[in-house]
Amino acid sequence: MNTRIRIKQMLWLFSMILFITYSCSDEYLDYPFNDIEKFDLSDAEGNTLKATVTSDSILVYWPPFQPVPESIVPSISVSENAKVSPASGTEVAFSEETVYTVTAQDGSTRTYTLKPITKRPATTLEFHIGTTYSMGGDAGNQLFELRGEFIDTLSAKITLIDSITGQRFPVDRKYFTSFGITRLHVSGLPYDNEAGIVAGRWYRLEFASDFYNVTFPAYYINPSTRSTAFSFSATIDQTEVTAGGQLTISYSLSGESAPYFEGNFMDAGITVLDPNGNYIESSAKAKLISDSGTRLTYQLPTTVTADYKIAGVNINNSRFIIQSGLNPDLSTPNSLSTLWPWPEINVLE
Repeated sequence: MNTRIRIKQMLWLFSMILFITYSCSDEYLDYPFNDIEKFDLSDAEGNTLKATVTSDSILVYWPPFQPVPESIVPSISVSENAKVSPASGTEVAFSEETVYTVTAQDGSTRTYTLKPITKRPATTLEFHIGTTYSMGGDAGNQLFELRGEFIDTLSAKITLIDSITGQRFPVDRKYFTSFGITRLHVSGLPYDNEAGIVAGRWYRLEFASDFYNVTFPAYYINPSTRSTAFSFSATIDQTEVTAGGQLTISYSLSGESAPYFEGNFMDAGITVLDPNGNYIESSAKAKLISDSGTRLTYQLPTTVTADYKIAGVNINNSRFIIQSGLNPDLSTPNSLSTLWPWPEINVLE
């Protein structure tokens, strides 16, 4: 009986020894996986781009209208226990010359080629005709307008080229007042601008971006005719005139556009009162004799006699025009008015 129990014990012990020995000598198989599971990077604006990984390619769709980088720093995830070279976080060329190798735990490898996709919609651009383009610090002075489709808003550069000298004048982007993928306005360029652009000249307009370049024919830049660009002031010099004598008016034009304009004065209308204060010659004319640039001299009509009074001088038919040699077709506003002296001008013998 004891012998039988002892044999059973020996058999059990021997079985356990064999089991333990087999278990300790067993080796796990190495992982054979060598996939790129995730490939992320940031675009020019800091947004995350997620690449599409195929059997042997890493497709990165770069956003349109962003400058394409020469290199990138991607974040890469691969299969468990696998390694990738170049490693995640390594700066690499953003081109098809960059190839990644993923090595599985069992030593098998797989290569992936980086394939940037940077196709962009075609840009169209035209110079908008029909607006009087002018300089001046007021935002209402539009220097030019371009219209089109898919305008590159990030890398666009504007240069004006003097049509005679060929000198180039880059336009600062701070004057891009309306800038989108379908329209570009440049406005409010002051006379003392950094580039040295001046009014009264012809310029060709060059548009250049990372993806599209075009030069438009020359166009004319006018001085501003807005009311904020110049101011006219005038005063009647006398409080007394002689019958058949002369009336003088001092005047000035100020503002940033003043150097570009000159007076174009006509005969003046005068309002006359008789000794009783009654209007008798509401449409009398005083003939312009001279204009010194700061003073107008008018010859009074013979109908204005002694003891009459001049109550108003109307110079509404006069205006300032652009100086000779500049754009003769420029339409300038009639900024002059009726001058009402107070007290009235007495007419003496």
